[in-house]
This record gives sequence, C-alpha cells and structure tokens, in this order.
Amino acid sequence: HFAQYGLNLKKRPEFRLAPPQIGVLLHGVLKKYGQNLMDDHKKWHQISPEEQKGLTENIIHELAGKLQNEILYSNAQYQYFLKRLTQTVEKAVGHLTAFSALTAFEPLALEQSFGDRREGWQPLRFTLQGGISLEISGQIDRIDGVRTEDQTYLLIIDYKSGNQKLVLEKVYHGLSLQLLTYLLAALEGMEALTESSHPHGAGILYYTLKNPLLTEDGPLDSETIEKEMTDALRMPGWLLKDKAILNLLETSFEDQKETFFLPKIKLTSKDDFHSSFVRNLRSEEDFSDLLRHLESLLISSGEKILAGNVQITPYQLQKQVPCQFCDYRSFCGFDRFQGNHYRELESLKDADIFQRLKKEGEENEQ
Repeated sequence: HFAQYGLNLKKRPEFRLAPPQIGVLLHGVLKKYGQNLMDDHKKWHQISPEEQKGLTENIIHELAGKLQNEILYSNAQYQYFLKRLTQTVEKAVGHLTAFSALTAFEPLALEQSFGDRREGWQPLRFTLQGGISLEISGQIDRIDGVRTEDQTYLLIIDYKSGNQKLVLEKVYHGLSLQLLTYLLAALEGMEALTESSHPHGAGILYYTLKNPLLTEDGPLDSETIEKEMTDALRMPGWLLKDKAILNLLETSFEDQKETFFLPKIKLTSKDDFHSSFVRNLRSEEDFSDLLRHLESLLISSGEKILAGNVQITPYQLQKQVPCQFCDYRSFCGFDRFQGNHYRELESLKDADIFQRLKKEGEENEQ
C-alpha cells in the first residue's frame, strides 16, 4: 500500500498485452453489451443468437481498437489472440444469456461506481480514532435484483479473467474482501433507489471469463458437451440459504433439486440441503456476521495506515504467500535470511470461523 499509494510507484509501461489490459477489455465488452440491452429494455435471452453474435463482435472490435495504440491489430499473433478473445466473450455472453432465461433476477446496474466524486453512489464511510473519516470507493461489475412481495434481494456478480474462488478462511483474515465490500456498498446504495427500506443480499459470485476445453476419452453428444460446459462455467461464490430465493435465482431449482449455473447446491430426497454443498450457502445471520467483520477489518486497516505502519510483513497462510505475484517484490527487499518474517495466519475451519464471528458480535453488543 505504501509503495503504490504513498510513493506512487508504477511499473514501466511496455508495448505488450498484459493480463490486466485483457481483463479491462473483457469487462468493457460485457458492460457495453449489457448496457445496450438495458437501454433497449430487453432481457439477455430476448434477442436471437444472430443478434447476439453480431452485437458482441461489433463491441469487441470497437473496444479493441482503443486498447494500447491498437496493439491487437499490430501483428498476426495479436490478431489471432483477438480472435480467441472474441470466442471467449461469445461463450460468456451465451452462458449468461442461458442463465437469464432461467432466473427471475434481472440486471439493475452495470459497473456501478461508489465513492467517485463525479458520479455514482456515496462512498462507504467509517469513523476512525480521532474522528477521522475513512472512505472506501470502488466499482461493482454487475448487480442483479428481484422484488418479492415485500423485499428486494440483490445478487453481486464480479467478472474475472482468471479462476477465482471465495474461501471463507481468506475472507476472515482480510485477504479476500472485494465481494463482501461490493455487497455492503450495494445494500447501502440500492436502498436509496428501490422501494425497499432494507434490501437483502441473495449472494455474491464470481463469473470467470473463459472458454473451457473439455478433455474426454471419446466423442460426446451435443447434450453432454453442453452440460459439461455449463458445469465448467459455474459461478463460484456464496448464496443465501433460502429455498424460495434459490428458486428465484434458478427457477428450475425446485423441480430439478439442484443448481446448474450457480454454485453447486443439491436437495436430498427429503428436500434438505445436501451436506456436500452447504459450504456454498450462507444464512442471513452469516452474511450479517461477515459484513460486521468486514467493517472491523476496514477500520483496522485504515488506522494502521494512519499510524504509518509500513512494516515488511507479508502474510503466510499454510503454504501460501503473496510475494510471488507482487509487483513490488524487488523494491521491498523482503529476505528471511536478513531478519524478515512472514505474518503467519492461523488456519481455521469454517465452523470455527463462524463461532469466532458470533463471539465478536456478542462482544460488540456489550
């Protein structure tokens, strides 16, 4: 944080296509595609495959021309890569279109910003010691919602160009706070735009932008291929542990007793949640505990920044350390042989984490 925001250090720009730029392009295409449909008051599944393909290709070629001096048109290699990217976007659009036909939720906002002085919602605000205000800003890729008789439920979807999973242990230790922060911002921001005085979270999901390759021992029929592709493109994350909401998220859930586009959830023959997949479910109380813990982590981080804490103490969770992927690795000079040490984080089971969260909540109420 100090190197990036305090010293304002940046990597030297190079004429090459880096993963962040690919992510920006893919995000931009899906945002523009979805916005076009919202402007025309159409749902994703209400346009023909031909219209879908034509609109997708037009948007990706429009945005590709604006990317780093038209790098995707600079040579044959990049032109082939653009073709691959187009196939990836078409696969994502097709999959999200199929999901649209099977859900009662509809997109309410795309790339919704919060904390931007020029537009969007107000930032998330927290009061630090000494009365100093901490403001959190960001941009939510997609917010879907549904209105029941008396409540509004929100689904957060974050597009990712690489595989991503939501791991409770990492969330608890403050290593994966993006989706929960988006949910908190959406609950506060949408309250001003909906008739509901208190919207509820229906889930937080990642959608991985990829075109999966299937490896099989022999030929497959088209139905099996489609089923396995859908399974490979499942959106990982957490959903509200509520059968009525799950049936709105996927309207076939009640009859099929399982989800197909969302994190895998199954019902037993007695209509109970299958124990193998309950890790993908969170009760309303669980979400409340997690959001309260999120606020505590954000406030703690803000106070450490104000205190000038710039110690070189990267985390270690089991065998995982962040240094391998850090842009500032050569700058920070972390060296275990020179007296530096990892900040070791305790490995915890999900049940133990929720027990601690409930204890935190009880202590805060006292």
